[in-house]
Amino acid sequence: MIIYISGYGRSGSTALDAVLGNHPLIFGCGELMWLFHNLAKNSSCSCGKALRDCPLWSRIAREIKNNSEINSWEEAAKISGRNDIRKIGGKPSVEYKQLWAVAFQAIKDITGKEFIVDSSKSNHIGWRRISNLHSVFQKEFKVLQLVRDPRAIMWSMSKGTNKSLTKKESSPSFLRGIRGVISWTVSNSLSEYVLKNSAPESLVIRYEDIMDSPQQSFDMLGAFLQLDLQELSDKVQAKDEFN
Repeated sequence: MIIYISGYGRSGSTALDAVLGNHPLIFGCGELMWLFHNLAKNSSCSCGKALRDCPLWSRIAREIKNNSEINSWEEAAKISGRNDIRKIGGKPSVEYKQLWAVAFQAIKDITGKEFIVDSSKSNHIGWRRISNLHSVFQKEFKVLQLVRDPRAIMWSMSKGTNKSLTKKESSPSFLRGIRGVISWTVSNSLSEYVLKNSAPESLVIRYEDIMDSPQQSFDMLGAFLQLDLQELSDKVQAKDEFN
């Protein structure tokens, strides 16, 4: 089962991905849309090593290479990008569908997890990814549309860019906050459009509800995913650390 987190950045998708990834049957991958791009660049993994040297992702990468027809990660990135980012209208290519079918199967096989979380979201760059992946996995694909109060998005965006905040550098900008709200509107509108037209099974969940009513939110999530998420709910309520 693929669990796709859609919505706009700064909405808590990274946190939700990490929380769900603490369930014994779930593996949180982050933004998989950039997997092949990051493998081509050999970007850093969260473990601190280069992606192709990571004990986990190096095995997944090897499994993908062994079971697909790609000759390089640059080729894989182009196939994925042409369909997720550049293509307007129409269905994803056969090579795209084959590539991502192999990729997700490799992740499942290497991690031993039944549920894979892809938190690539639904911004203006890769909004087609939802319908593309749904065409590959059909009933084995569910979408969580994560929505956060736009006022919180504006406040978060006005504080600084992702890069500056990572470096703990302050670069406040009211204009950036305004652009963030506009992007939030576009992103969630695109998500609703794709969900309506491609019709994967989906659930809208508010970031504020998860924070204010974790028990109710995780009960709803658990029913949607048909999983017992009580342990995750307990940890959120107790404000325990997650791996």
